[in-house]
Amino acid sequence: KAVVYETDSNRPESDEARKQRLEEEAEARRLERLRLGTAVTPESFAAWWEPFRVEVLKEPKEGVVETVYLDVKGQVKLTGKQQFLKGKAPAIEEPEEEGGVDEELFDDD
Repeated sequence: KAVVYETDSNRPESDEARKQRLEEEAEARRLERLRLGTAVTPESFAAWWEPFRVEVLKEPKEGVVETVYLDVKGQVKLTGKQQFLKGKAPAIEEPEEEGGVDEELFDDD
C-alpha cells in the first residue's frame, strides 16, 4: 500500500498564489533570456535591421528613390557628403604662403 502524505503541493492554490507563481516564473524566464541572450532568427534580424538602417545609418527606406546627379559625360556624380562617406573625397592640401615661412624666427638659440 502506498502512503500519501498531504502536502502543500496537493492542495489547490488560490488565485492570488497562482498569479504570484506565474509572475515569478515569467521573471525567471526573462532573467534567463537576459543571461543567455536572445536567439537571432532571419525574421527577428529583419525586424531589427530595417528601422536601424533608416534611423541610425540614415539610409533611405526601401522603395524610396534617391536623387542622382549626373556630370556632363552622363556619369553619376557623387555629392560632397557621399564622397566623404565613401572615402573618395579629394585630399585638400593647405596652400603655402608666398615666400614660405622663415624658420629661423622660431629657433631658440
